[in-house]
This record gives sequence, structure tokens and C-alpha cells, in this order.
Amino acid sequence: DMQIELQNLQREIGITFVLVTHDQEEALSMSDFVCVLNGGRIVQLGQPSEIYDEPADLFVADFVGKTNLLSGTVAGHSGDLVEVALADGTVIAARKRTALQQGEAVSVSLRPESLSLGAQTSGPFKGIVRNRIFLGSTAEYAIEVQGIGTLLAKADHLIGHGNLFKPGEPVAIGFASGTPLAFAETKNNGANQRVDKHVEIIS
Repeated sequence: DMQIELQNLQREIGITFVLVTHDQEEALSMSDFVCVLNGGRIVQLGQPSEIYDEPADLFVADFVGKTNLLSGTVAGHSGDLVEVALADGTVIAARKRTALQQGEAVSVSLRPESLSLGAQTSGPFKGIVRNRIFLGSTAEYAIEVQGIGTLLAKADHLIGHGNLFKPGEPVAIGFASGTPLAFAETKNNGANQRVDKHVEIIS
């Protein structure tokens, strides 16, 4: 396809080229180096994995790839982690990008693939599967969690293991310690935010 042709062309000619795109998957798959712009201002520079795994701010976390955004309040600190009280009263530990103060309103980013699902999985959330998209090697779920809203989850599909959850089924949701990332900004899932945003690719 066009992405592969552009990569081959760049390698054959041996030049640096810049591709401006609104497609986050295209930016991550084609680039050696990514520049994220917000309102004409550079907000983060780095390799694709760095941009995705370690976003500089809430804008980048929300714009590059899919993520769950949970609103909460700083309840305390535990070493390098911050304890965040979510809307339903659940307290989770999260990494932080900047210094956060007790009582400060924050948004917590949780990538869909960082969530683990299971009937017996230990974790802070219990929910009901509302939608499932089967993609062959993976499945994407929309899970309704009372007091939190809808969480997106992405799980590997293991052939012969019967690990697919059906709409209407209850499911427990967990995640590894330190997976959530807290930002000193607030935005909820579903907020209208993707307006005039650009990603520049440098290969």
C-alpha cells in the first residue's frame, strides 16, 4: 500500500522527508521521529513509541492513539506515584508528568491494551460488556463501569481458549501498577476535542 511504498522510496533515495497527517496510526507506523503540534505550537518531539507510551501532556495522550480518560482528584502520594480518587470513590495509583498537589483535579489516561479482563481478574473495576469488535488476533470492548462511564479495552484473542466476552456479560478489569498516567488537566471520555490537530512525521 501507499505507506509501504513511501517507506521503500525513502530508504532507496536516502533522504529525510516530512509528512503531515491527521491519521495517528499512520504517524506511528511510518515514522522514525514524530512531532506533535497543537495550535501551531510543538508540544512533543520523539520516537513513535515514546510519544505513545510517555505522552508529554493530556493533549498528546488523547490525540495519539486511543485512551480512556478518567477524571479524579489527587488524594495523596506514594513514592513516585500519585494516588487519585476517581468519581466513584475508587483510588488508583498513577504515574505523573508534573508535580501535583493534594486536592488537585486531574485526568488519568489508561490505554485500552493496558487493561486486563477476566471473570476472576482482581482489579478496581467491575463492568458490563456493551459492545465487542472481533478483529481476529484481538478483540476490542466497550465496557460500562458504574460511576466511571464506558471504558475501552483491547485484549488478545487466544485460539481455543474461549477468552472472548459477549455483550451483556459481567467482567472484572485490572491493570498493572504504574500503568495509569495522571495529568494536571481535566477532560472526560467523549469530550469534543479533536479539532485542527496535526502530526508531523520525520523519517
